[in-house]
Amino acid sequence: MTRRPAPRPVESKPSSLPWRYLAIGIVAALALWAIVANSLVVNGTRYFWLDDDLMISMRYARNLAAGHGPVWNPGERVEGYTNPLWMVAMAAVHLVRVADAKTSLVIRLVNLALMGWVLILAERLLRRFVPDPGLALPALLVPLALCYDLLYWGLHGFETTLLTAVFLLFVARVLEEEEAGPSTTTWI
Repeated sequence: MTRRPAPRPVESKPSSLPWRYLAIGIVAALALWAIVANSLVVNGTRYFWLDDDLMISMRYARNLAAGHGPVWNPGERVEGYTNPLWMVAMAAVHLVRVADAKTSLVIRLVNLALMGWVLILAERLLRRFVPDPGLALPALLVPLALCYDLLYWGLHGFETTLLTAVFLLFVARVLEEEEAGPSTTTWI
């Protein structure tokens, strides 16, 4: 078996930066719109919310962070959340003592960062196959930044963005390890 040379690190050529910034800018602008559209001022305090399933998970997360366990009400043992790992991530937001009016905003901002990571990982994968992508880069990044599914699920606070980022990272690492050969296994 012949060994292939180690993969080149992904470099940011000056011509790729405007496309990356454009894609991230599109996502950020749409996220800002979604954040404002899903908030309301009540008695001088701006409240933010997520979709219904996520707000249910947020209540379980708040009780988990308060030491009551993942329950809807303290003392009751009924599982009503559909996304246990995302609920634990939400509990971390409550542990840092973010006001209840702002916890949903923090989750949306976490998803915004994850969407940026998805764009960067997608570019990383493209460069694995096409080291100098030219117009393939905007052909990937701009439609991905405008992808209704990625935007909807991410901007409404769902865990799908985290799952997408983890999946893309896994695929990139598998391809890198396959190219490097079996003796250079590292996951970080």
